[in-house]
Amino acid sequence: MADITLKSSTTPFSVVIRPLGATIVSIFTPDREGVIRDVVHGFQTAQEQRNIKVYTSQLHYLQCKDQQDHQYVGTVGRVANRIANGEFQLNGRKYQLPINKPPNSIHGGIVGFDSKEWAVVSKTNSSVKLQCYSDAGEEKFPLPLIASITYTIQNSTLEIDYEAHIPTEEPEVTSADETETIVNLTSHTFFNLTGMRNPSILAHTAQFPSARGHFVLNYVQIPTGEIALTGSIPEMDFTVAKAFGAEIEKLAQWRGYDHFYITKDLAIDSNVILRAAIVECAESGIVLEMHTDAVGFQLYTGNWLNATIPTKIKSQPAGFYGPHSAFCLETSAPPDAVNSLDPNVRKTVVLKKGGDPWQQRTEYRFRLVSAEE
Repeated sequence: MADITLKSSTTPFSVVIRPLGATIVSIFTPDREGVIRDVVHGFQTAQEQRNIKVYTSQLHYLQCKDQQDHQYVGTVGRVANRIANGEFQLNGRKYQLPINKPPNSIHGGIVGFDSKEWAVVSKTNSSVKLQCYSDAGEEKFPLPLIASITYTIQNSTLEIDYEAHIPTEEPEVTSADETETIVNLTSHTFFNLTGMRNPSILAHTAQFPSARGHFVLNYVQIPTGEIALTGSIPEMDFTVAKAFGAEIEKLAQWRGYDHFYITKDLAIDSNVILRAAIVECAESGIVLEMHTDAVGFQLYTGNWLNATIPTKIKSQPAGFYGPHSAFCLETSAPPDAVNSLDPNVRKTVVLKKGGDPWQQRTEYRFRLVSAEE
């Protein structure tokens, strides 16, 4: 399917959406001089995106582990982030997922939602709704799932509405004792607010005004259950704006930031939208504000981008996407939530048959640096 361009009726702001992976291909926004910049990493064509490594089995993954890794640029699911050892239980029944990031499962498995062709349900000049169907047993997840994403432009804001539910008419292969599944969708969009004029985002400044803390990780990046409160670890604290690169050397174990920041009280169900992150680029004058009703977000500073994917030469300077050339703000439920001993964490990903759908809203609001900043 062809890429879809959404345009603002009031500003020069526009976004390109690709049905393959429900991917944000490009975001075009003006800099302080009025020059339009494409501030998103990605592939020039859908065919190039299809050519990235997609593993056909766990054995195939192990055989190819020293080659180019799968680069996530689209919507990841059925479950974003890591699941420890690819294992979880629902109603006393154990499930084993494929291990595609040893020793864990990550971003939905070997062929996740970012590798699926999403159907276009509806479309206008400023909005598009995409949908995909996941069979029962796909990537070893229980029950079928229908997921949808609606992208809408309002002025210079991209609104993303996620929804997922278990279809009422299930295939005969579904076991009668299966009444729950898990879901956690997010956009794995990579941002560089210079439009790759500068191939590093380490000078971008970030502030997380709603952050309560972050999950402490073990050596394979699974939360230990401990939450480090904001201010307790200086290099993780973005209460006051600072550059991504200011203290990144203290995170050498991960090559940079790859951590989940909590923005809400997990004990309270709330769909209130909070301003979760503000990222500013002094060179271009472009500011990205992220607002979301998610309980938090994964900050990733492109630590493992390996300079094998070329830039989109039609909208960015020629080059390659290398380490720390972009950042992600992946709004979602916490990593390995299904295995959490805290029921308030676990419930963020469990979807019940006949229950309420899983929903989330995220807004990427673009503006220019104000005189006061």
